[in-house]
Amino acid sequence: MKNAPTLLKNENNLLPLHPSHRDCIASVVLNDTLNNPFQIQLSKYGPMKTLNVPKDASDEYRDSIYDFLKGCDHVIVSIHNTTINAQKNFGLTAATIELTEMLGKLKGSILCVFGNAYVLGRLQGLKNYDAIVEGYEDTNLPLQQTAQKIYGGQLFTGQLPVSILPEFNLDQGVVTRDVIRLKYTIPEDAGISTLKLAKIDSAMVQAIRDSIFPGAQIVIAKDGKVVYDKSFGWHTYDSITAVKNSDVYDIASLTKIYSTALAAMYLFDKKKLDLDEKASHYLSSLRKSDKKEMTIRQLMAHEAGLKSWVPFWKETFKDTVLDPEIYSTTYQRNFKRQVADSLFISDDYEDVMWDKIVERPLENPGKYVYSDLGIIILQKVIEKISGKELDELVNDVFYKPLGLWKIGYHPLTWIDKNQIVPTELDTAFRHQLIQGYVHDPAAAMMGGVGGHAGVFSNAESLAVLMQMILNGGEYGGKRYLKSETVNLFTSPAYADGHNRRALFFDKPDLAAGANGPSATGVSLSSFGHSGFTGTYAWADPQTRLQYIFLSNRVYPTSANLKLAKSNLRTNIMQMAIDAIEAK
Repeated sequence: MKNAPTLLKNENNLLPLHPSHRDCIASVVLNDTLNNPFQIQLSKYGPMKTLNVPKDASDEYRDSIYDFLKGCDHVIVSIHNTTINAQKNFGLTAATIELTEMLGKLKGSILCVFGNAYVLGRLQGLKNYDAIVEGYEDTNLPLQQTAQKIYGGQLFTGQLPVSILPEFNLDQGVVTRDVIRLKYTIPEDAGISTLKLAKIDSAMVQAIRDSIFPGAQIVIAKDGKVVYDKSFGWHTYDSITAVKNSDVYDIASLTKIYSTALAAMYLFDKKKLDLDEKASHYLSSLRKSDKKEMTIRQLMAHEAGLKSWVPFWKETFKDTVLDPEIYSTTYQRNFKRQVADSLFISDDYEDVMWDKIVERPLENPGKYVYSDLGIIILQKVIEKISGKELDELVNDVFYKPLGLWKIGYHPLTWIDKNQIVPTELDTAFRHQLIQGYVHDPAAAMMGGVGGHAGVFSNAESLAVLMQMILNGGEYGGKRYLKSETVNLFTSPAYADGHNRRALFFDKPDLAAGANGPSATGVSLSSFGHSGFTGTYAWADPQTRLQYIFLSNRVYPTSANLKLAKSNLRTNIMQMAIDAIEAK
């Protein structure tokens, strides 16, 4: 295809990139602003250092840039804002030409030229680059397409429309063969109507007007193609900070499928976790309790007979204030677990919480009762088997290798606070606006890492993980889980149908109709979960459609129940289903 971003050189099949989570990747923009559309699109695929260099950069500045980048594994150099005037060297300055030549000497160097193809003929040191891309135009579409092609979200299929140098001839172009990551594209590319999807925009605008939530993020993808990726509204009702796609939300109970379930599937693959083994086999503290017979499968399917939840925090007050023997306003010895801003809990109080879970009598084992306590028990099982804390395990096995840098526990350690959407103005327990600390009180008292809550993420990161699951455990050219394991965990936990749940994942409830956990148009093979803070994720293997919805409906108070009453989350997924064009 002429004039489509063209891969002219690809030493050792460098592109598409398959970076390790340990790799350092940098994007250097020459003659354009920092975080231009090219860098923004690149950042959707993984963390990177971003720099920009003006066209008249001094020798000292160029040298400092080169020294800064020496330790990187891949350096993506992009040239912007050239001209069509050949007599004036297409707008290239001597400084830009010299820096381009210097950067080509770095390890894993990739050059992208967004301008007239003849610009390549004015550059020096091209032989040093491992990969060279001609992007032709310096506009949003080729910038975004090239970024996707570099990471394998799209294929390189372009051909050079002219001959430039002896090594760059007419019709030249390397073709890449595998799409290995999410592609960002127009709805029609996935057989979806743009016009019908527009109904979602209207529904979201109205929801914000009705104060269902201050703002939200939505990602919709089909067949591995992201066709809808939008943010709406504001962090809070003051309309000061607009929601961006890069902002992160407290995903609440989505943690169960985006952390604990992933960890459990990983251990199951390693033959270290037996679904029909008793939890007491792994945790000796259960062996003298009435919980000694409950199985891992029962816990995952919420039918172990456990109470739904326990308000642990209510028992930590003394004379209407937080007990100073349990809490401290400063980090100190024996008070290292942070519950909120300037609030730390005694290190050993998690043991008190655990004892309360163990001692609380079971009620109706074998009956489905959704329970956070069962997931907390599973967290203990996972940590005992793996020898790692849950947050460390999922970060090392899934988040980092997948290139996800907008997801994790303890968000204040990896993202600026102003990019974290606040949740509730807690007037009962912590007496502050909760921002950057988990909303769920039990998870907060556990130091922010719960099997049932604690993960923060943006919608795009959740979409990558969901696509990995839809792909049967594979993404980015790497297998993370066995396809048989994914199928097992996302199928009903019991064949007799007495419980709709899968293992961790929720399933459609046909009897509930429009008030069920899913859109009415999904297949029975679909699966997902919802979260207390106003979050939702669902996927359907039959249509290859996935849908992520993040909001902070609990701001300023969790007493706001408009989101659940409106069925907005499932209604929007139905809109996406209805937008699929008949073949």
